[in-house]
Amino acid sequence: MSNLTKRLITAALGVPAILLVLYLGGIPFLLFILGIMIISILEYFDIIAATKFKPNKYLIIIGSVVIGIGAYICSFILMFLFTATVIIYMLLQLREDDFTHVVKMFGIALFPLIYFGWFLSHGILLRNIGDIGIVSNYSIEKLGLQDPGFFFLVLVFACTFMNDTGAYFTGKILGINKLSPNISPGKTVEGTIGGLLVSVVTALLFNLIFSSPLTLIWAIIFGISVGASAVMGDLLESSIKRGGGVKDSGGIVPGHGGVLDRFDSFFLVFPVAYYLTILFYYFSGVTVY
Repeated sequence: MSNLTKRLITAALGVPAILLVLYLGGIPFLLFILGIMIISILEYFDIIAATKFKPNKYLIIIGSVVIGIGAYICSFILMFLFTATVIIYMLLQLREDDFTHVVKMFGIALFPLIYFGWFLSHGILLRNIGDIGIVSNYSIEKLGLQDPGFFFLVLVFACTFMNDTGAYFTGKILGINKLSPNISPGKTVEGTIGGLLVSVVTALLFNLIFSSPLTLIWAIIFGISVGASAVMGDLLESSIKRGGGVKDSGGIVPGHGGVLDRFDSFFLVFPVAYYLTILFYYFSGVTVY
C-alpha cells in the first residue's frame, strides 16, 4: 500500500473523528489535546534518547498536563500554572552541584514544556473563547456565531490540513527550489507557496460556509497566518528529528509517522491563531483582556 493511500485512509477515518471532538468541545477536546501532548512528549524523548542530557520526561508530562488543565479552567490560571511549573522545575534542578549542568538541563527541559504544554494549551483557549461573555455576546449578535470557538478551530484545522495537502501536491508537480534543504530536503518554495494559496482559499470557503462571520480581509489574514505558522511548525519538528537522526517520530499514524509528525504544525498554529483571534475581536471593538 502506497504512502498516499495510507494518508487518504487516515484522513477518511480521522477527519470525522476530529470534527466531532471539535464540535463537542469541553472535556472531550481537553482530553484530545492532552492526549496529543502526552504522546508527542514521549515521541520527543524517544528522538533525543541518544543525547547526553535527558530531563525527567515524567515531570515534563505532568507539568504540561497541569498547564493544559489550567488553560481549560481560565487563561489567568494557565499563566499562573505555567509560571509555577517553570519555577518548581528550576528549584528541582538546583539540587545539582554543577551550575553548567543545571543551566543546560533547565534549557533542555524548558523547551518541551513550552513547545508541548504552553503552545498546545492555546488550542484549548481558542476552543473556549466563547466562554468569555463579551465575546459570546458579540459573536451571536454581530457575527451570527453561536459557538465562536468551534468556528475558529474548524477554520484553523481546515487551513492547516489543506496547507499541508496543497504544499504536498504542488511540490510534487512544480517543486524545484528547496525551501530549507538542511532541515527538510523534501520541502520546496513552490510547494510552500501552493500550500499558502490553498490555505487562503480554504479560509475563504469555510468562512462562506459559516455565513461569512469574517470580512474578506480577515479571512485572508487567517489563511496566510495559519498557513505560514504551519510551515514553521513543520520545519521546527523536522529540525528536532534531524538532530535526533530519525525520519519519523513514531508509527502510530499510518501514512504520517507519529503523532508529533501529524500534529507538528499545530504547536505554532494554535498560539498564532489564538492571538490573531484576540486581535480580530479587539479591532472589532471587543476587548478580551
